[in-house]
Amino acid sequence: MARLLLAPDPAATIDLMATNGVLTQLLPEMAHRDRLPALIKAETETETAPDYLRRLAAIVDLDEVGARALAARLKFSNADRDQLCRLCDPVVRPDPGVGLKQNRVALYRLGAEIFNELVLVGAAQNSDQDWLSLYSLPNTNSIPPFYITGQDVVDLGVPAGSEIGDLLEQVENWWIAGDFAADREVCLEYLQSLVTARS
Repeated sequence: MARLLLAPDPAATIDLMATNGVLTQLLPEMAHRDRLPALIKAETETETAPDYLRRLAAIVDLDEVGARALAARLKFSNADRDQLCRLCDPVVRPDPGVGLKQNRVALYRLGAEIFNELVLVGAAQNSDQDWLSLYSLPNTNSIPPFYITGQDVVDLGVPAGSEIGDLLEQVENWWIAGDFAADREVCLEYLQSLVTARS
């Protein structure tokens, strides 16, 4: 199956397999083989090499549970299983229908690699939208790493425990909502205000 999906254009072979009843036995989860041409077109336009996990994610409709079950049946490696889950059921998705700010949040949450993989999958699933306009976003938008660590919270006198994680999450969400504009000093000031408010 991996070799088939890595072919330059496997659509004709897959259609033949479907016609002869082979596909329902080999990959009954394949619900949208019609998406392959759009995905291959997007890969060609972005000069992206074929990837069988990307192509598989584009032609099935699975949540994480379903993706894990498919990966187990096909005896995927742990790394391939996890990648398929990220592509089938990501924590957040890019979306050409929303603004730059929301897509920057998706880029931060996903990382550049998964963001662009999901852009290509999205182009296959919704070919009427300009998904490829998002493909260059990781290269044109620099998002810094989150500046605050658990040690910063401890340094303010907060005892070890779940409160540290809660405070970090609050500061990070505030930083993200501000489009990543606050630097470390400003983030620390906001953290201090949260700690003071809890006192």
